[in-house]
Amino acid sequence: MLENKSRILWISPYAPYDGVGHAGGKTHNYYLKYFHSSQKFDITLLTLCMNDEAQKLDLSKYKIKNEIGFLDTNKTKKMLRRITSGFSYWNPFDRYGGICQIYERTLMKKLLKNYIKAGYNPNIIIMQWTYSLMLLDYLKAIFPTSQYIAIEEDVSYLNFFRQFKQATNRILKFIWEKKYEHLFNMEISMLKNVDLIVTNNKKDSKLLEKDGIDATKIETATPYFDNYSKVERCVEGRDILWSNVASRKLQKRRMVYSKSYAIIKKRKISFYYCRGKSC
Repeated sequence: MLENKSRILWISPYAPYDGVGHAGGKTHNYYLKYFHSSQKFDITLLTLCMNDEAQKLDLSKYKIKNEIGFLDTNKTKKMLRRITSGFSYWNPFDRYGGICQIYERTLMKKLLKNYIKAGYNPNIIIMQWTYSLMLLDYLKAIFPTSQYIAIEEDVSYLNFFRQFKQATNRILKFIWEKKYEHLFNMEISMLKNVDLIVTNNKKDSKLLEKDGIDATKIETATPYFDNYSKVERCVEGRDILWSNVASRKLQKRRMVYSKSYAIIKKRKISFYYCRGKSC
């Protein structure tokens, strides 16, 4: 019976669906549907979705209650989003750390208002990605008795720190330094005020512990992995595929200038470098 189920409000900036391309989305999609299929929870998902992904959505197929805010539904709205969100992203003192940007934030708050009007009152609020965590104060003012879970797909201030360290232009370096310092203080402060933190790896868990988060409220979950064990590859010649996040230049430098790469060149092994999109 619904009245015996825990009521979960799940907030996410990226709509999940089967076959979603990015790693965080795969994990989000798996656990959302896993918890829903257990029939122990009454879940409502509030999420955002690019208009060109609308045909891929399958939440209704799984009978998951949801409300979706669509982005870039026309050229004018796309331009407006890029201008407003660009301003909040590059502002080193943005109230929401440059993570939860103006256009997306406004749209998410509209979804939340509809959720409230519908009479929902969640026991648990799950905030997926740092974007959703930035709404913590807003959410607590509305739902003060709910329990809050932050899912840190990535520790976002670590990405800002990398950008700061890699920047060579003095102006950009200054901006990234201030953005990092500001987001670090915000992210740590908000994580201290949730009931549970979930990371996808021990590295992030240890980083949060080192930076002052109580270890007793950090859990490390297993991220989702596609199963390619039955895929057979027909090998012609010898080659290596190296894939990583494009912004992490340090990783590329280490590979390119390492002794391993010298051996690869000497043995005439083809080397392919696949750059992913930064989170």
